[in-house]
Amino acid sequence: EFRFYDDLFNINHRKVMDFCEAIERRGLKFKWDFRGRVNGVTKESLERAKQNGLRMISFGVETGTDEGLKILKKATNIKTIHQAFQWCRELDILTVADYIIGLPFEKSPADIRRSIDFLIDLDPDYGQISILTLYPGTALFDEAVEKGLASKERWVEWIKNPVPNFQVDHWEEHMNLQTLVEQQKLAFRRFYFRPGYILRSAVKTRSIYELSSKILGAFKLLQTNHRTA
Repeated sequence: EFRFYDDLFNINHRKVMDFCEAIERRGLKFKWDFRGRVNGVTKESLERAKQNGLRMISFGVETGTDEGLKILKKATNIKTIHQAFQWCRELDILTVADYIIGLPFEKSPADIRRSIDFLIDLDPDYGQISILTLYPGTALFDEAVEKGLASKERWVEWIKNPVPNFQVDHWEEHMNLQTLVEQQKLAFRRFYFRPGYILRSAVKTRSIYELSSKILGAFKLLQTNHRTA
């Protein structure tokens, strides 16, 4: 099985179709996953990919409102996201929704919970919920520097002397990191501990190894530390 970590893997649906044609020409048979964009798939390209071994797609959903998607320049909307996940369900393609909390426009825990409401409604097979991390070279980092939430100088000093345990900045204008970690834990539990989700996951379990992995994952969720993006 192969997993493609190419953020441009499906920059358009034609690229996926070309990949499938190459698989067919070579008579290859293997399972594969990729990280993709919801606005880079069509039902036709997903059908072709499924026929050629596609098992799962990790979609960068990030947030749960059209306003938030516009601010993040995702070039998509809620309707398009729903459509992509619906096609995957129809074709039995597993889905992962990559999500970020602690974004500048989330000013309270209530805002984060509303965004997670969308994730739950979307109902992917897996949800990966991370806390926004501010890295140099990004528009959000530059905006954070202007607001005094991040420092370029700290990075310059770390580059000169890269000591361990460097603390990366987060957007703490409205909520501190402790609050964001608490909201992340709550979000994971809201998503994964739904009775319907647990039942569906159990039905799809195909081996003792997979069952043990899911049980271990559940215990880890109960004691999870924050993860960033």
